[in-house]
Amino acid sequence: MSLDQTQQRALAWCKTDSASTEDAIGLLGYSLANVQLLHKETFDYSHQAVKECPQVMGGPGNLDLLYSLTRGLSAKIVIETGVAYGWSSLAVLLALKENGGGKLMSSNLHYPRFDGDERFVGCAVPESLKSMWTVIGKQDSEAIPEILQTMPAYDLVHYDSAKSYAGRMFAYPLLWNSLRVGGLFISDDIDDNLGFKHFCTMLREKPIIVETPRKGKPSKYVGIIKKRDHRKPRDLMF
Repeated sequence: MSLDQTQQRALAWCKTDSASTEDAIGLLGYSLANVQLLHKETFDYSHQAVKECPQVMGGPGNLDLLYSLTRGLSAKIVIETGVAYGWSSLAVLLALKENGGGKLMSSNLHYPRFDGDERFVGCAVPESLKSMWTVIGKQDSEAIPEILQTMPAYDLVHYDSAKSYAGRMFAYPLLWNSLRVGGLFISDDIDDNLGFKHFCTMLREKPIIVETPRKGKPSKYVGIIKKRDHRKPRDLMF
């Protein structure tokens, strides 16, 4: 069986020991905040911008989780993979602004179906926040090394790009090694395959798994690992 075809095993693993968003944030010593209530005017703008966007891209993830962790960690330097409309980017940028400023470095693979038209990528992010934001419009294999050359150490990593097993196994170690001790590694959609579970084994770390309910759809799962030391992932085969 291909390691990309391990969704059922990954989902069963996620379900065995998952927490709500509030409980997960509490386990890390932080408090949950509702970013859309705190920044209603900005989100009103963003929802309208996405509504008017002629291109269909990915929807928002767990924005309260990202905002609350960026705020709680007092993060200044953040890296994310995957932008689409820019909902996650927006949550992080609003938190960085509340933290007194910072920098978000993002990678985003081009959308071939849009014939190279990237005008609407990140359309949820207003101009007032873009001075803290740099987007590298390349695939992870090119964008991540380029970003790490520009700024090698990060407070928080958010992975939400290539969902394949191989894509995760390429990006996860690079991003983990760029994370400072005490920083947070966050990955979306860890129920898609066993990539995140295997990465935790490589690190000898037990993650916090967050269940994200979705209206009318099955829950999705987010994984969080706090970096406790300079230990690098072991080179294991699965």
